[in-house]
Amino acid sequence: MNYFNRIFSFLFLATLISCGSDDTNNTNTPDAGGGEVVDDCDFSAILPDVLTNYADNVIKPNYADLEAKSTQLVTTHTSFITDKNEENLTALKTAVTALWLSYQKAAHHDFGPAETSFLVSINNFPLDTVAYNDQLNTGNIDITNPNDYDLGFAVLDKLLFEKTTAETLIALENDNASAYLSAVIEDIQNKVQATHQAWFVNGYDTDFKNNTGNGAGSSFSQLVNSINKNYELIKREKLGIPSGVLTLGFTYPDRLEGFHAGISKELLSTSIESSLAFFNEGLDDLVTTSAKTKNGQPLTLEIQEGYATAIAAINNLDNDIANQIKENSSVVVAAYNETVKNLVNLKTDMPSVLCIAITYVDNPSDSD
Repeated sequence: MNYFNRIFSFLFLATLISCGSDDTNNTNTPDAGGGEVVDDCDFSAILPDVLTNYADNVIKPNYADLEAKSTQLVTTHTSFITDKNEENLTALKTAVTALWLSYQKAAHHDFGPAETSFLVSINNFPLDTVAYNDQLNTGNIDITNPNDYDLGFAVLDKLLFEKTTAETLIALENDNASAYLSAVIEDIQNKVQATHQAWFVNGYDTDFKNNTGNGAGSSFSQLVNSINKNYELIKREKLGIPSGVLTLGFTYPDRLEGFHAGISKELLSTSIESSLAFFNEGLDDLVTTSAKTKNGQPLTLEIQEGYATAIAAINNLDNDIANQIKENSSVVVAAYNETVKNLVNLKTDMPSVLCIAITYVDNPSDSD
């Protein structure tokens, strides 16, 4: 380890111990009983209730909705395979869209069973078109690697939404295309079911509630890391790369999530709005308990206002974001910039005051 690495490691450790950041007020707070100094890192008074609320009122309902909508997708797919007509195709596409939107809310808690079942892989995007075409041309359907980008919603987007209804019906008469469609839907269903069963049948909800503390792997740490990891996906994959802000000005509207379905804005809005809702289900109370401030106001309010500004900028985008990127990408870049601003609050200030280490492998800079 060289000199600079040793210095960096020392400073990082000191930051974790102090549980504060340069941007936030980090003084210990006397309790209401008469001046006793409260440990900045002690959230034991409210953490059990916070974890219980997340498990019972947020995570499990999200997975219940995801499971119900994945079952509906399987049902509509069965009807379509039985009779490939326009009505059944429309029902299948509606079911895909409903499940896709439902997943946006579940994406904020990608840990535990979701991580074990590789649930996040159902929304790998953008599509690897080379691998996709190879699957179609050869008929050797293999979507077992969760790190690949030729599975999940991205495949359904291209198979079901790229062409006209008549063209799609003809294309899906092809045995390879039909097999690919079936394999992808089965894979989605299996991953959703595995995650759902762990929370509802196998007792992971109890494990989650009992896994207190703030060390790596604790439920507290998982909440903080997961909301940040998904927020980074929002700002980079859903905004930064398609708009060209991260690619030297070269725009890639076709890399938008839901590009062919034309629901990129709806997916984006649902994702960031549900991120705020997720924060407000208990992380906000934990940050408030820390009594830290930033820019002259409670850090909790700073985070919530940062969300509100980013959401407003995203809601200001055209419904057809792809065309807006082609015609006037500066508006999309502006939405990206507003989204980035709140990342500092979420990824630097919040973990610092909550004494939580960011443990996922992230991007080299919060400004990229």
